[in-house]
Amino acid sequence: MRKRLKKISVFQTSKVAAVLYGLLGLVFAPIFLLVGMFAPGASDEAGLLGLGAGVAGAVIVPILYAVFGFIGTAIACVLYNILAGFTGGIEFELEDVSTY
Repeated sequence: MRKRLKKISVFQTSKVAAVLYGLLGLVFAPIFLLVGMFAPGASDEAGLLGLGAGVAGAVIVPILYAVFGFIGTAIACVLYNILAGFTGGIEFELEDVSTY
């Protein structure tokens, strides 16, 4: 059965994308911790400054990923909704699947 995607809910889709991007940011958080710990010249005598920079990156990056993911997805949804009016939207097919 053919269906057409006529409109995308901007806020709902952006919320889901923000959560996905935030989780993706959490995947990269350990990398920022490691880079902060081992970056040359990034630590003081006690070695805490580098760790602090890594922790800051590990906290800030998931938040920034979520915020920019929300904004980017909202822009993409609005553009899709405008263009779908001119082009007719994306067509796709669905099929029923029997459950066991």
